[in-house]
Amino acid sequence: MSNNDELTPEQLREELAQFEEAYGISSEEFYRRLLNGEIGGSPDNDAWSVLCGQAVRLGLFPVPPPPAGLPASQAKVVRLTPEMILEKLARLEAERGISSAAFYERYRAGLEGDSPDAMYWAWLCEVGMRAGVLSIPARA
Repeated sequence: MSNNDELTPEQLREELAQFEEAYGISSEEFYRRLLNGEIGGSPDNDAWSVLCGQAVRLGLFPVPPPPAGLPASQAKVVRLTPEMILEKLARLEAERGISSAAFYERYRAGLEGDSPDAMYWAWLCEVGMRAGVLSIPARA
């Protein structure tokens, strides 16, 4: 599944059910734990997370609440404008001395690891592509 592929609600429910059966937890609970940092990344968790994000966008289940004890003022939703995305990408490019496109290709090839910084930059690249402010050729 590529970044721009969206499943139908029926397909999405089927895919989520496979993960739920394999791991013995609901997708909603998995997504809450993942976003709260209680579950780490893995290939399966990454794939399941993408499906959960689609489920939230389709309204199949709500965005999980912030962790208990987090003040409401720290749980603000921030919408990144195209200008903000470009500014954040430029800052990362200056720090690392490579373009976001070059970084993302290296990340997809497994050459950048899975540190929080690398995952943040990869996520920001994906946000930039979805917003139309970053163009990275599809892998063959």
